[in-house]
Amino acid sequence: MPTIAAPMMATCRSSSPVSAVIGSNDYVWRRNTPAIRADAEALVRALPPGTILSRVSEARPDRRRIAINRVFDAAGAAGRVRLYRAWDWPTGRGMWAADNFHPNDLAHTHLADNLIDAFADYGVTSRS
Repeated sequence: MPTIAAPMMATCRSSSPVSAVIGSNDYVWRRNTPAIRADAEALVRALPPGTILSRVSEARPDRRRIAINRVFDAAGAAGRVRLYRAWDWPTGRGMWAADNFHPNDLAHTHLADNLIDAFADYGVTSRS
């Protein structure tokens, strides 16, 4: 992941907000916790200072997601990133696509609303 993120970030510098969603399953699938933690640390280092970053959902907590959030929380506490919770929804019921794994359109609406709220909370506008 970080080998992709760093070159992408180097070419995507702009004054307009840019958002990306990476499912935690894409980050943690079939990997051990130390490797995942190292990748999360590398990702945080590759992000521009002040990036608004969501914590990973812990709706189904496991050691890998907890490890990622610890890295993200430390980066937030150090002022490197600004944290929010993309996955803070009123309920998980009715939020899943036909595969019963990925978010459906309603869930994506919640993700977008939470990101818009985070932008507002941190004073980010399209003219920032």
